[in-house]
Amino acid sequence: MEEKLVTVAVFGAPYEAEMAKGELEANGIPAFILDQFTIGANPLYSNALGGIKLQVLVSYAEDAQRIISAQVPQEETEPIKPESNPKKAIAKTFVWFYLAMAAGGLFFLVYVFSKL
Repeated sequence: MEEKLVTVAVFGAPYEAEMAKGELEANGIPAFILDQFTIGANPLYSNALGGIKLQVLVSYAEDAQRIISAQVPQEETEPIKPESNPKKAIAKTFVWFYLAMAAGGLFFLVYVFSKL
């Protein structure tokens, strides 16, 4: 009976999947990549297809997950606090600017039509 394939990792970019596949094959685990060319041709399909899937045989799944988890760097960055986010401050400035312009335009129209 044939052994089934199982997905051990999902990637967003083809080069990430190729690097992980190379690492698995270097450790003697045969690996296969699904949807690499479709997402490579049009990255907007990534969410619809569920990303680029790296698959191995069921018997190799545990070893493959251990190798991949050891290779993936853990990000140790702090998230930006909302009160210190510069984009949010700029957005608030533009909101107030547009509100002031709208109020000024409204006052101008009221003034013009009151003189008619």
